[in-house]
Amino acid sequence: MPPINRALDKRARRSEPAFDRLTSAARDLFASEGYGHTSLDSVCERAGVTKGSLYHHFHGKAELFEAVFEAEAKRVTSHVAAAMAAETDPWMAANVALTGFLDTVSESGVQRILFEDGPSVLGWMRVREIDRQYGLALITDALNRLTAEGGIEISDPPTLAHLLLAALIEAALLRMSRADEPEASERVVQEVRALFAALIMR
Repeated sequence: MPPINRALDKRARRSEPAFDRLTSAARDLFASEGYGHTSLDSVCERAGVTKGSLYHHFHGKAELFEAVFEAEAKRVTSHVAAAMAAETDPWMAANVALTGFLDTVSESGVQRILFEDGPSVLGWMRVREIDRQYGLALITDALNRLTAEGGIEISDPPTLAHLLLAALIEAALLRMSRADEPEASERVVQEVRALFAALIMR
């Protein structure tokens, strides 16, 4: 099948009700059990579909996980983008983005999908491709807004966006390790804000 036809066929399959049931069921299981302990049989049972239906939509567990990973990245980004859009001040919008991201990914299931299983299942390059489409694009937009409206000169927003995304991911993992220490967890947020301000104002 030509590449264009394959892409159209994939989009058509994603519009079918079973696709949403499968990805929703898989998301719950990947979040609670992890990739390695989730079986396709358990996904089908939870989704209420046959194994044949699953293979109609996905070639296997890795492709199913990729769909869940991308949907999770999109959900996190959409949540943060909505919070940013409500802010008229670009500095406030940037700080809302930082805090909103850390709060959204603080749940253990989100971290398991995006940060723990994602790189090992999909490979670092595929994860980076998805990051560029969602999280990295959002951070770059926030930096561009600071340049346009906030009176800040940023010589290389894409490079700075990469650095900030890496810092945010590490901060999210650090917050998770300090989940039982509220004060320590809050200090992580404060340090990320300070790092952001220092990079912007350097």
